[in-house]
Amino acid sequence: MNRARSFFFVCAGLLCLALLPPPAAAAYQQTDLQGIWESNGLASGPGAPWWERARTTVAADGSFTASTTESSGETGTFQGWFTLWPTGIVTLAASNTFLGVLDADKTVLVVTDTWSDGSPGTTELKVALKMAGTYGLSDLRGAWELNSIASGPGAPWWTRGRLTVAADGSFSGTLIDNQGEPDPQASTFSITPDGIVTMAASSTARGAMDAGRSVLVMTSTWAGGSPGTTDLGVGVKMAGTYSLADLVGRWEINGLATGPGAPWWSRGHFTVAADGSFTGATLESNGGGGPISGTFSISPDGVVTLAGSGTARGVLDAGKTVMVWTSIWSTVSPGTTELDVATKMSGGTTDVPGEAALGFALDPVRPNPTRGGALTVHFVLPSAAPARVDLLDVRGRRVAGREVGSLGAGRHALDLGEGRRLAPGLYLVRLWQSANMRVARVVVLE
Repeated sequence: MNRARSFFFVCAGLLCLALLPPPAAAAYQQTDLQGIWESNGLASGPGAPWWERARTTVAADGSFTASTTESSGETGTFQGWFTLWPTGIVTLAASNTFLGVLDADKTVLVVTDTWSDGSPGTTELKVALKMAGTYGLSDLRGAWELNSIASGPGAPWWTRGRLTVAADGSFSGTLIDNQGEPDPQASTFSITPDGIVTMAASSTARGAMDAGRSVLVMTSTWAGGSPGTTDLGVGVKMAGTYSLADLVGRWEINGLATGPGAPWWSRGHFTVAADGSFTGATLESNGGGGPISGTFSISPDGVVTLAGSGTARGVLDAGKTVMVWTSIWSTVSPGTTELDVATKMSGGTTDVPGEAALGFALDPVRPNPTRGGALTVHFVLPSAAPARVDLLDVRGRRVAGREVGSLGAGRHALDLGEGRRLAPGLYLVRLWQSANMRVARVVVLE
């Protein structure tokens, strides 16, 4: 990575994607959200310590009703409307800060958000799991890797490690916290037929398991140590063996920081090559972000590390669509703790050229990020049929564009900056021709 303070500075441009019409071939459909979801969320910043649990029923059209419980004991109901875009991005009607991503297995939804009321500026990470019809203790059996982060008086703090669950729900293992202190664990899990998980050693811990039975998310409130601290734990069931090939593809990631660097979230994307190298783009709640690159390694037992980082450590679930990371910032706000949840995405990426066989392609914008007014895009048209290239801002408004079908078949270059100085921010380049569409993201810096 090119910055030491955080593991991932995640994706620029996701909100813009949600404002675009769907491409012709959709990797995701609105009905993928239909069903019952259990979510657990944690806040950092002025509204902490705080967690929220919710059971949400989503209809085929995206409308939903949620029943919520907060760490304070307050309960409520909430109705709204989700939109799932073909790229896997999920938005919430009436909110311009809520943004989520749905994994390729379509059972794990990860969201970051910033509060606009209550304690404005508070940042939140939420992990929602689609629920199966029924569960049993055998679903918990096996090796699990747990990553947890705390907010409130006990922060900055995270813990991570491996637990082994027996057939009767009893488990044991050792977790290591951000100070390097080992914490032996031994207790018993219970699970209800509808997927709610509790722990005998804690009266406040409560979680849920996804329909794929490979992700477990739990919130709790500390009774000792720093009483009132809230924490969020994400556990992943481990597969028998792993290889670098399991990481190859397009990933979206959402992270939350607690401690001196909070309130802070990150959201973004990266693409992993066969050798473990990756590149991507980032956006942070404070407006920061930029390009990211690096190299992953993965052990046969599913532990993922990042070259050049002494604190970042992740794990990949048995379904191989969810990675969970913890890390510690070493600069800017040293000691800040961070939890990241990455989801492998279904279908192709919107940031790479179209298939050569189609003869229709939009190249990634280079350089990205860019500075100044020049913004040259390269694209391929298969014919002289009507076509457009547009530049859109984060609200989906057209900033620049022109009809390009008249250029005819072949490879073309076009300056969308047109000599103007673009305001810093996130933009989308969109190429349309007939039923085909390609989208590329670009960050413009000062």
